[in-house]
Amino acid sequence: MSTRTKKFENVIHREVSQFFAEVIDESEYGLVTIIKVEISPDLLNANIFVSVLENAEEFMTILKKRTPFIQRRIAPRLQFKKMPHFHFVLDTSQKHIHRIEKLLKLSDSEDSPE
Repeated sequence: MSTRTKKFENVIHREVSQFFAEVIDESEYGLVTIIKVEISPDLLNANIFVSVLENAEEFMTILKKRTPFIQRRIAPRLQFKKMPHFHFVLDTSQKHIHRIEKLLKLSDSEDSPE
């Protein structure tokens, strides 16, 4: 991955995160976090991985419908010659990590002598 691609990913990550912080009601969806951004080598497509604590499927449905609006709102902040097309992807790795931690704690409590 080139440093140029990495810079684009970092800028998109920062701006989308800031936009979400400004417009998302945390009481409805809990904490919404941009986990990572992967941009194509031609800089025309950006996969944005999102973690949502509550109502994730509902949030992703709304997010995918509102993607063109989000891109238009963020485009002036990015100042790219060509605006990449955003593809929002639900990142479930945090749920898997949480589940594994619970299992490990359960295993530790069963292994400990009483």
